[in-house]
Amino acid sequence: MNKLLFIINGSGGTGKDSFCNFVRDYSGHDTFIISSVDDIKEKAKTMGWDGVSKTEKDRKFLSDLKDLCTWYNDAPFNYIKGQIDYFYKSVLKEIMFIHVREPQEIQKLKEAFPELKTILLTNENVPNITSNSGDAGVYDYKYDYYIKNDGTLEDLKATALKFINRFYEDED
Repeated sequence: MNKLLFIINGSGGTGKDSFCNFVRDYSGHDTFIISSVDDIKEKAKTMGWDGVSKTEKDRKFLSDLKDLCTWYNDAPFNYIKGQIDYFYKSVLKEIMFIHVREPQEIQKLKEAFPELKTILLTNENVPNITSNSGDAGVYDYKYDYYIKNDGTLEDLKATALKFINRFYEDED
């Protein structure tokens, strides 16, 4: 069984979580979903963030904290690298989605893991967020796959299943 490793990106509210969850819940493939800010969010909670809010102020705080941790010791990259190493050692997980916003961080991961594929999810009904460095650069990268999520949740579910199943067609 080949393991599939993806970075998924898109502006806030485009349906990235739903896409990943549809793959996990309905494709029949064990799926591991993480974000490059998971570890940052845990640290932010110790500084007063409620762990839930996604206001512009919250998004900027998390983005700035991630930038600072990247500058200081590349903690977000090292966190993701450790999670990928865990994924490859796992006998259960077949697919991994990593939420990463910043083009330079995506590129760094692509260089460390050349097999990694990138996905940009768009939704014409959702305004782009540009109030922080993490969200502002979402469209400044050349992705391997572009997925439009302009329809219903059922449409997105069908798109997610069609997308992931194409990688497993040759194994059946």
